Amino acid sequence: MVFQLSNGSMMFYPFTAEKYRHEVHATVYRCKLRNLVGTVLSREVHVRGVVNQKYAVQVHDEYVMTGNTAVLKCQVPSYMSEFVLVTAWVQDTGMHLYPNTDIGGKYTVLSNGELYINNAGPNDAYKSYTCRTVNRLTGEVQISTYPGRIIVTEPKGMVQPRINVEKHSMRHVVLNGQTTLPCIAQGHPVPTYRWFKEENEQLLPLQLSERITIVSAGLLKITKARLEDSGKYLCWVNNTAGEETIQVSLTVTAPLTAHLQPQVQTVDVDKDAQFQCIVSGHPVHDVNWLHDGKPILRDNRVEILTDPPRLIIKKVQKEDPGMYQCFVSNEWEQIQSTAELQLGDASPELLYWFSEQTLQPGPTVSLKCVATGNPLPQFTWSLDGFPIPDSSRFLVGQYVTIHDDVISHVNISNVKEEDGGEYTCTAQNAIGKVSHSAKVNIYGLPYIREMPKITGISGSDLIVKCPVAGYPIDKIHWERDGQTLPINRRQRAYNNGTLIIEQLQR
Repeated sequence: MVFQLSNGSMMFYPFTAEKYRHEVHATVYRCKLRNLVGTVLSREVHVRGVVNQKYAVQVHDEYVMTGNTAVLKCQVPSYMSEFVLVTAWVQDTGMHLYPNTDIGGKYTVLSNGELYINNAGPNDAYKSYTCRTVNRLTGEVQISTYPGRIIVTEPKGMVQPRINVEKHSMRHVVLNGQTTLPCIAQGHPVPTYRWFKEENEQLLPLQLSERITIVSAGLLKITKARLEDSGKYLCWVNNTAGEETIQVSLTVTAPLTAHLQPQVQTVDVDKDAQFQCIVSGHPVHDVNWLHDGKPILRDNRVEILTDPPRLIIKKVQKEDPGMYQCFVSNEWEQIQSTAELQLGDASPELLYWFSEQTLQPGPTVSLKCVATGNPLPQFTWSLDGFPIPDSSRFLVGQYVTIHDDVISHVNISNVKEEDGGEYTCTAQNAIGKVSHSAKVNIYGLPYIREMPKITGISGSDLIVKCPVAGYPIDKIHWERDGQTLPINRRQRAYNNGTLIIEQLQR
C-alpha cells in the first residue's frame, strides 16, 4: 500500500474501495532524519485517501419576489462537497459567469459557487442556468443534470425579510486577500441592509471605505484584508414589516514563519543554553519544542517561556546536545525551525571505577573505568606508577558507547602474585585529566617487580612507589647503598612503599 523511495519520498499505491485502510489512508505522517549530530522531524502531513465515487450536481428552481435578489445554488452530494469546486455558471443564452469576477453587477458568483441574481424582474424568469463543476482530485468536469430557473412572484402585501443564506457562518481569508460576506434576504418592501462589527464586546456601525464596501444588496466586500478585519460581523436586514440578522465570523490569517536563534550554539557543561523561536504570522495557536525528535517537557532544568517563545536549558549536561526544533501551528498550517546545540569543552569525569580486590592466584581479573568529557578522553593505565607489564596475560582495551562514554579495561588472565599492586586508570583530554587508583592484592610471597630507570629534574621533587606484590605485606622500606632511607630531611619514606625526595640534587 505504501512504498518508501530511495530519495526519502513516500508513495501510495492506487487502491480500490475494498483495499482502503483507515490506519494507512487517513492518518498523519512525519518523516524523520537522523545522523550523528541528532534527529529532526518534519511537519505533520495529513493524508486522507478518497475513494473516487460518481456524483451528479443539480440546480433547483428558486422563488424570488420582484426587486429582490435570487440565490441559485449548485447542489453537490455531501460525500463529494469537499472535493468539488464550482467553476462557472452558464446561462441558456451562452453567457458564462465565473466566481469572483464581477461583484456589483446584475450577476454575482461567490467563491463558494452561489449565483446571485440582483433586482430580479419578469424578464429573469425566462432564463435558465446550469452550473459547471470540477473534481479537484481527479479533474473530472460535471455539469448539472437539469438547468435551474428563478420564479419571480409579485408579493401581496408586506412581507417580513426572510434570510436566503446561513444565519451563522464563518469565513477565512489570507492577509491582503479578498472576501465577500453574504447577507441576502427577501421581503416586501425590498429590505435594506446595514453592517455592524463587534469591537470590545460592543456592536458598532461598520465604517465603510474604499477597502470595505457594500455591494449587490447586502454583500459586504473586503479587499486587501488586514489582520484587524478579523472578528464578528452582524448584518441587520429590515423593512417596514420586520427585521432579521445574519452573523458572520471572519478570520484573517497571515502565513506563519519561524526562525530558531541561534542556529548553532556551543555551551560548556553546567552553563545555561537558550533558544528563541522568532515567530511571525497570525494567528499563532501553539508553539511546541522538540529535542532530537522528542517533545521537551518542563522540569527543574528546562524552562519554556511563551512571550516571546523561548527555551532555556539550565546547567547543560552531556545528554542535552543535539537538534532542537520549535513547531508553530494554527488551524490552517504548521511550520518549524531547527537549531543545533553543541557541547563545549569539558574536563574528563569518571562515571565508574574499579574497587580494591583481594584474591588467590589463578582466576581472571577485570578492572574497568568509565569516563566522559569533551573532547573524548583517552585512558592510560599504570601499575604502581609504572606502565602495565608487557605480557600476553595483560589485555588493555577501550571503546566509546553511543552516549559518548569512554569505557576502558584491563583484563589479567591467570593472575599471579607478582601482578598485585596499585592500579591506576587516568582519563585525559586537552582540558584536563582525572585518575583513580585502587589496590589488587594477590595472596603470595613478597615480590618486587624490576624497576625501570627513573629520571628526575634537579631542584624538583621525586615521588616513587615501590612496585611490590604479594599479600599480605608487613613492612616496606627503602635502602640506598645499604643504608635505610630516609637519611636526610629531604627524604620521606612511607609504610605503603612510597618514597619522596624533595629538591633533587645531583
